[in-house]
Amino acid sequence: MLKAIIFDMDDTLLKLNVDWKGLTEEIDVDYFNGKYPYLTPHKFFVAYFSRLLKQLTKRQQTDVRRRRLEVERQGTVTGACFPYTPVIADLSKRYKLGVVSGNYAPTVDSALSKCGLRKYMRAVISIDDCPVAKPSPEPLYMALRKLGIRPHEAVYVGDHPDDMRAGKAAGMKTIGVAATDFAFRRLENMKPDAIVKNIGQIPNVLKQVGDS
Repeated sequence: MLKAIIFDMDDTLLKLNVDWKGLTEEIDVDYFNGKYPYLTPHKFFVAYFSRLLKQLTKRQQTDVRRRRLEVERQGTVTGACFPYTPVIADLSKRYKLGVVSGNYAPTVDSALSKCGLRKYMRAVISIDDCPVAKPSPEPLYMALRKLGIRPHEAVYVGDHPDDMRAGKAAGMKTIGVAATDFAFRRLENMKPDAIVKNIGQIPNVLKQVGDS
């Protein structure tokens, strides 16, 4: 029986207005001499970010973090809330809810608060809380411990294949969020327990992923 639902944040619960590709290219050129043009923004800023920073001096690390945080802050201000807060509110009455995000803690708190979601989340894990990022299951384990839930009692919801990888590695059920046909095909290859177009459809598939 499912007791908890943990969500990715950006592009799942809400939309940060950030040009991740442009920011990736700028930081790669300015701090890494353009060594990583082959890395996608997700790999650069989530999967490999901590390892990349270790190549830099302490001052450079601080500069990169400050630069990224400022872009995230602006992206929160101009970003969009998805119209599913009532769905999250209803789910919170039956399940423990949490968020595991690759963004910084101030960004996560500000964005969730802006969209009226923060009060429903009993566990919030950001890149500040866990040095190892998705697709590692470690940040999900941290959220599960905070919620007091075992992996098989929880489902992880996200829009990226690495979200599905992390959830599966943690022993959790997984739900992919795919707003486009391309996103659907990409997530379908990961074989999640269910795929929805948006968060509003989550209640309709919980039985499919093992709730009773």
